[in-house]
Parts: sequence; C-alpha cells; structure tokens
Amino acid sequence: MRQIVFSILLLSIAFSYIYSDTKSDDKVELIISDPKKKPEGSWGKEADEVEAFQDIKIIDDLSEENTIARMEEAKNHFNTSLAIYKASEKLIKDKREAALKESKPQDKYDWQKKTREIDQDRESKRISLEGRKNAVMELVKGMVALDKIENPSAVTSQVYIDLKASIYREYTKHQLRMKNYNQAMDMIEQYISLGDNYKKESEPHKLLAVCYEFNERQASKYKKDSIAKKFKRKKNQELLLYSELAYGKDSAQYKKIQKRIGPIDGPDEEELIKESESREN
Repeated sequence: MRQIVFSILLLSIAFSYIYSDTKSDDKVELIISDPKKKPEGSWGKEADEVEAFQDIKIIDDLSEENTIARMEEAKNHFNTSLAIYKASEKLIKDKREAALKESKPQDKYDWQKKTREIDQDRESKRISLEGRKNAVMELVKGMVALDKIENPSAVTSQVYIDLKASIYREYTKHQLRMKNYNQAMDMIEQYISLGDNYKKESEPHKLLAVCYEFNERQASKYKKDSIAKKFKRKKNQELLLYSELAYGKDSAQYKKIQKRIGPIDGPDEEELIKESESREN
C-alpha cells in the first residue's frame, strides 16, 4: 500500500513539473483573471467548510429498503470524507499554533528559524495531502454505493442527483488540489451531465478549461499536434461558456475574453465521424 501511495505522489510531482513548464501568455488564469469574481456555492469552499448532507428523505414510492440503505451509505461516505479533511485541517492549525507558542532558544540564526519553518510547512502539506487522499477514498465509496441503486424512480429523484452532485463536486476539488487533472476532468464532465442546473453553473466550465489546458500542454510537449489542437479548442469553448454564464454575453468581460481567445476552429473530420458513430450507438 505504501509503495502505491509513493508512486501516486511521484506521478503528482511529475505532472506538476510538466504543467508548470509552459508558456504563460494564454494560460486560463490569465485569460479569465478577475480577482473580484468568487466561485459560486460550494465550489468556493474547501471540504472543511462544506455542510454535511442531511438525513435522506425519500417519498413513499421510493421507499425500497435496499435503495434507502444505499442512499444512506453514500451519504455517510460523503459526510465522512468532509470529517476526514476537516480533521486534517484542524491538525495543521493546532500544530502551527503549538509551534508559535513553543520556545526555541537554540535558534540563534535566521537560517535555523527558516529551516524549522520549512519543515513545518512540509509537514502541513503532508498532512493535507493525506487528508485529501483519505477523503477521496470515501467519496469513491459513496459513488459505488449510488451506482448500485437501480430503482428508476430513485435515480431520477432530486435527492439522489443532489447527493451525487455533492460527491462529484468534492471529489473534483480534491483532485484539482492534488493536480490530478485527468481525474478531475472526467468527473466535471459527469457533473455537468447531471442536468441543466449543473450545466448552467459557471465554475465547472472554468475548471474544465483548466483540465483541457493541461491536456493541451501535454500533447504539445510530445508533438501530438492534432490532440493539442482538439484540447485547445475545447478549452476555449469552455472559457467562452464560463464567461457567458458568469458575466453574460453583453458584458465587457465576455467580450474581452472572446477577443483574447480569437476564432475557435471547428472539429476535424475524424472527430465528426467519432461523434456520429457515438450518437448512432
């Protein structure tokens, strides 16, 4: 298990290095830079700030024993994930407060104090990362529990969809913090497919643009030009959609982003064929 965790850490570090080695002139955060714009709803909250999912209330025709049990199981995994990360953040806070109160007469030089601060920061990051990983495990268990529900009325109920959306949202935020862009990308795409309400949220489209940008950079790095072009187009489409939902098509922000992006190329012939085959199947 430790070897698997260590391998994941190495991959995360490698991806972080690759992603930082890119041109900065057309990065997502520069194109849509707006310090006054805060992410909407729970998207702008860390897991330790999100409220726990309350008791599952299902109308009579959904009250199949197995369905309720699975829903409760998923809810419990979601709430456990919040508690796990909240505990890790509290531990970090407690350690920092204890370090401030602790007397260190042996720190005669600035470099000694600096070294101790670096060690504390490294320990905080380790605790936070471990908390995120354990929280993600609980969220995955919650997804599995929901996927086992087959009752047609239950899977179309708002309480089921809201719980699934909550799990997807927290999973996405953790994966982005850990720089696992592909895992986040897949989950955001599923999130916005849950319904119009979720598709009309602006923040998922901004985050999806970030994930597409990562894939664009990766493809460019390995000279896969057609793939890079595809992800660049998808990134720009999401940026425009984000700005439309966040500011409106008539806003100065939308027009500024539209000008910055420029014309968006259409899909190539191979993509059109794949989309057509997908629709037929």
